[in-house]
Amino acid sequence: LEGRTAGEPRSCIGPNDQREMKVISDDILIFGSSRNAETIYVNKPYGGCYNADINVLSYSRPGASLCKGEAITLIDSSTRMAIGSCSFGEFVPYTREAS
Repeated sequence: LEGRTAGEPRSCIGPNDQREMKVISDDILIFGSSRNAETIYVNKPYGGCYNADINVLSYSRPGASLCKGEAITLIDSSTRMAIGSCSFGEFVPYTREAS
């Protein structure tokens, strides 16, 4: 997040901002339109997502937007079985500071 400024949290992000997702830890997911997007969104799932960094995260979007409160299913990468769930928190935008 170095070189970026946090904005007001959002309840939802649109489809373009969901193209790239990176798991930083059990507590932090990052979304953006690309890896070098000007604005990225940090999401802290409610209560965290235990072992999110070593499992597959699966979620469906009932609409085009991805919103807080929607469920994330954790799937074991070797057995392909669901092993737990968590839900998205608010999406906090971090925008790259102009040079």
